Amino acid sequence: AAVTCVPSGYLIYWIGRKWSLLLLTIPALVGWALILFATNFLMMVFGRISLGITVGGTFVIAPVYIGEISQSEIRGTLGTMFQLLVTIGILFAYTIGAWVNVFLLTLICLILPIIFAVIFVWMPESPTY
Repeated sequence: AAVTCVPSGYLIYWIGRKWSLLLLTIPALVGWALILFATNFLMMVFGRISLGITVGGTFVIAPVYIGEISQSEIRGTLGTMFQLLVTIGILFAYTIGAWVNVFLLTLICLILPIIFAVIFVWMPESPTY
């Protein structure tokens, strides 16, 4: 994840904040698919690396995007909500993971980037870009 932070900073100026976030759905889908269909340890490792790329990039790009599209009156709240909602997402995964098997949990995690991409493609680009 840490290796992705610096390239993500350049990426947001090259293709924009919105398209950078959409581009990160590709390693997310690859990572979850590798984990879902893993037949050996190496596939799991490469799946986690791919997800690390996604998380590292998202944690750089999303706060920038949120800060640039939000109104000044609620910018601080929305910036804080990003980290809070990430934590709630982790709690959600732990909670659901207690009730479903690993295959179903991974399948749910694979579907979420698809839903994100379908919805986020309609969001506006940052006015700064």
